[in-house]
Amino acid sequence: MMTSHGIAVGNAIAFAQNNLRSEIEDLLTGERGSSLVGFFVGGTKSDDLVAYADESGNAQLSKQNARPEPPASFVFLEDAATLMDTVAKTKGILTIIDLKALAQHVVDVLEKRDPGNA
Repeated sequence: MMTSHGIAVGNAIAFAQNNLRSEIEDLLTGERGSSLVGFFVGGTKSDDLVAYADESGNAQLSKQNARPEPPASFVFLEDAATLMDTVAKTKGILTIIDLKALAQHVVDVLEKRDPGNA
C-alpha cells in the first residue's frame, strides 16, 4: 500500500520493520490505544522541533521546515485533533492505515490457509 501511494520501497520496508511491528504488538497487548498510522510523501509545513538522522546517519535536531525534506513521513495518530493537525501540515495526500484492520486481515488470511492452526 505504501509503495502504491508513492513511498519508496526502502522507506516502506524500513518503516514496517522498525515501527509497525512494535506498534502492532503494543496495540494487541493493550499498550497502545489508537490503531491509526498515516504516511505521506515528503515532509510537513510544521515548525515543530524534530530529531532526524542526516545523510551520514548522525542525529540532528532542527525545526521540521528547516531540515532537508525527507522522502517520506510517518505519523501515529492518537486522536481526532492529531489527525486534523497532521492533515493541515502535510504538503499532499495523507494515507491512513488502521492497524487493527490490518492485523485482522492477516489473521483472516492465515485462517483460510490453515483453519486448524489459526
